Amino acid sequence: MDTITKEISKVPLPDKKELLLYIASSGNDIPVKLYSNARGYYFGLILALGNTRVDGAVITMQLYDERGYPMENYVYLPVNAIESIELIGAANALRFLSLGQSRAGIGYDNAGKLDVKRAFREFTEAIRQKSGVEVAIADSALPDNQPSLGRIIKLLYLVQQVITDLFTTEDARQSWAATYKQLSLHEGPYLAVQRDGNQLQIHFPFADIHAAEIDPAALTHQLLGVL
Repeated sequence: MDTITKEISKVPLPDKKELLLYIASSGNDIPVKLYSNARGYYFGLILALGNTRVDGAVITMQLYDERGYPMENYVYLPVNAIESIELIGAANALRFLSLGQSRAGIGYDNAGKLDVKRAFREFTEAIRQKSGVEVAIADSALPDNQPSLGRIIKLLYLVQQVITDLFTTEDARQSWAATYKQLSLHEGPYLAVQRDGNQLQIHFPFADIHAAEIDPAALTHQLLGVL
């Protein structure tokens, strides 16, 4: 059992309403899944929790699509209709279940900015050797925090693995070569893959050591949508 899971196992659990209220008021743009006895589940961002005379406690939620993008669809859902809550990412689960009292990081190695730049070069070289495709990473501002830099290096390796797996198919290799010149990493609250001209952008909380790590399946799905 890893360190953060051990921490979760020790947390005194809040009741459902307390948990939802904390998520709604914490200011975190982190989506969750709410499973309802009337519908499969809702995936999105909890915006508010309030009390009504007829339905009792209710939440409002902005829905996200399967790629993790917010939609202009909203749900009004009584708390008593929610059967379970899925918290995405171990660090997020610990933060929410402890109502913000524990924010233990996963424990990333300290690294420097030169280490990250070296990892960028190794990323490009590793993909070139395995697939013959050139995937250069655009320069970007880097944080000063050493564990954050260590996290970026770890996540970069995950991205490399996903792209390498995608490039085992000729269609993916040809699509990249015909469309993109470089890859850029951007700090954001959740995973989002976007095209900007001949640049492929990956938005994610790369530097936040308390955030969940990239889900390879979700990244693969979003990359397929822009290739």
